Order: sequence, then C-alpha cells, then structure tokens
Amino acid sequence: MKRLLSIGIKGLGAFILLYAILGLGYNMSFGRVLLITIVLGTISYIIGDLIILPRSNNIVATGVDLATAFAVIWGLNAYSLDYHTLLLYYSSLIGAIAIAAFEFFYHMYLLKTFIHEKQTYYYTPSRTRFQTESSEELHPNIKKNKDTEEK
Repeated sequence: MKRLLSIGIKGLGAFILLYAILGLGYNMSFGRVLLITIVLGTISYIIGDLIILPRSNNIVATGVDLATAFAVIWGLNAYSLDYHTLLLYYSSLIGAIAIAAFEFFYHMYLLKTFIHEKQTYYYTPSRTRFQTESSEELHPNIKKNKDTEEK
C-alpha cells in the first residue's frame, strides 16, 4: 500500500509540474503531457528510485532523474514538427530541471519511508568491543640491545 501511495505522489506531482510548464507554458496538449508523465514516471521510478537510490545517495539519483527527464521529454517531442528545435530544447531543459527539483524532495520521502526502514541491526554499534594486541617489538620508542636481552 505504501508503494502505491508513493507512486501516486510521484505521478501526480510530475503531472502537475509538467502540465504547468509544458502544457500552459509551451502549449502542449493534455494527452502529450499525460503520455510524457506516464513514460517518465515508469522509467525514472524503476531506474532512479528502485535501482540507483538504494545503492547511492540522493544527489546521484536526482542527477540520473534529471538526465532521464530531459531525454524522455526531448525524445517524445522530437518527432513533432510543430516545435522549433531551440524551443524543444528549452522546454525539455526547464521541464527536466523542475522534475529534478521535485525528485530531490521525493527521494527524501522515499529514504525516510522505505530505505531506512529496512536497515536493521542485530547488535548496537556501541556494544562492540574490539581487543587489540601489542607487543614490544612493534613499539617504536623502545629499542633493546641484544646485550640486555641475554642478561
């Protein structure tokens, strides 16, 4: 149930951001923004949230989501002939930056809810007692002569 809630938060947040930027700002259709949101949400959830985020940190996962968002927005709109190339670049860049900013805070939610919840310790780290062994041969300040050892 928690996973469905987190996917819903991600999808709704991404759709609102992309529709505000691409739909209202760059006059993209509702269907195209919805298609971009579904494809981007699926790819970035699998790659960024399930694979990269548990193995790295928030900054790395956000960077991957930025690159993924730019590639998906650019790729799904590149076939369209009604957008100029420079306009397509700027709309993809602004949309990807907005998605990356949202993903940064979304990753904090995921880290708090799922990833740190799985870490369990069988013993507390403060109870570990390490024993060390030292000998006279390893101490740098003590120099013994062979004459004193024989006596």
